[in-house]
Amino acid sequence: MVQVSDDSPVAGKLIAEIQLRTLTGASIVGIERMAEGANVINPGVSEELKAGDTVLLLGTEGQIVEAKKVFGG
Repeated sequence: MVQVSDDSPVAGKLIAEIQLRTLTGASIVGIERMAEGANVINPGVSEELKAGDTVLLLGTEGQIVEAKKVFGG
């Protein structure tokens, strides 16, 4: 899991825009949105990533490490 911080380069972008799977091989399989009290399971590419979201990633250990870098971590 990775947190989308206020200053994350992915905050406010659509999943399609960040091209996470293409860049890292990892996939976003869930989003926990505490501000709205909602969970998004298997989000589509048109889902916006928002500051405060906790994103569940799926991939190998190396893919997850690279994906966290995309999120600014």
